Amino acid sequence: YVMSMARVKEARDAAQSLLKLCKPVETEEDVTTLAYWLQGAFDAFAMGNFPYPSSYINGDPEHPLPAWPMLAACAHMTQVTKMYPSDLMQALSRAAGLMYNASGTLQCFDIDPSGPAAGSTGPWDFQFCSEQMAQEEPY
Repeated sequence: YVMSMARVKEARDAAQSLLKLCKPVETEEDVTTLAYWLQGAFDAFAMGNFPYPSSYINGDPEHPLPAWPMLAACAHMTQVTKMYPSDLMQALSRAAGLMYNASGTLQCFDIDPSGPAAGSTGPWDFQFCSEQMAQEEPY
């Protein structure tokens, strides 16, 4: 659904409120950025899917990810009782929020790949920018 909304202005407009985004999703490029941002959360959950709370992936010892973060994220999706796109998108926002708002203090999400959600400026960021990472190029 996320990629198909690129073609429909009303769906892109709704994405901002449904996903609690700071900025509107205005272009097809914005939809791709959104898809990568959502995928990034689930990539991180998979890499840090430990049976105990951990800040290894999110880098915030004050607000670690829960034990089994992939299971916790997917629980948001399985709680949807009606398969309406709006309900699914809100559940997806809550799931991604486990990664991007572990502190619970953000009012909205900045999906700009060069903004605060981009993460640290450590070696992984350099490697990501200097090499084509096949697992990060699905679309």
